[in-house]
Amino acid sequence: MRVREWWAWLGRWLMLPLDHPAQAVYGTVITGAVMSAYSDPPVETGDVAVGVVATVVVYWLAHVYAEELVHATEGRVFSWRRLWSTMRGQGAIVRAALSPLAVMGVALLCRATPIVALGIAVWFTVVLLACFGAVSARRGGLRGRSVVLAATLAGCLGLILVALKSSVD
Repeated sequence: MRVREWWAWLGRWLMLPLDHPAQAVYGTVITGAVMSAYSDPPVETGDVAVGVVATVVVYWLAHVYAEELVHATEGRVFSWRRLWSTMRGQGAIVRAALSPLAVMGVALLCRATPIVALGIAVWFTVVLLACFGAVSARRGGLRGRSVVLAATLAGCLGLILVALKSSVD
């Protein structure tokens, strides 16, 4: 299996929306922020999951709505086909929340406490952001240190989320 095929397989297996990295970053940042907001004890993981899903769905619909407004301001007539296409394209915002929620669920199945499972999921979002940075850099034709730098900068966005949450506690 070639490296490119392996990355594509891994992305599908981890439910990563690598086809739309910008929207995936939005969804991952939103997921990490909502998870961080719920990290005050006592942690109810069901509430966290509902909060994450509700928030990313609202952001997804807001992005779809905004894109449809752009089409309207350009004088384009409404089209159901375009709306469904927009919804699918912007769906990466919602799909990006799936893997951190799955990580939290797996941690709970492995008998982690809710606060630990949530912490693992939040740190997973930091890793995801770094991965999205690396994937985007590679797709842009960058190699070597440039990919590492892009991944590091994207991961720093996640670290800022963690730092902001820590400063509020």
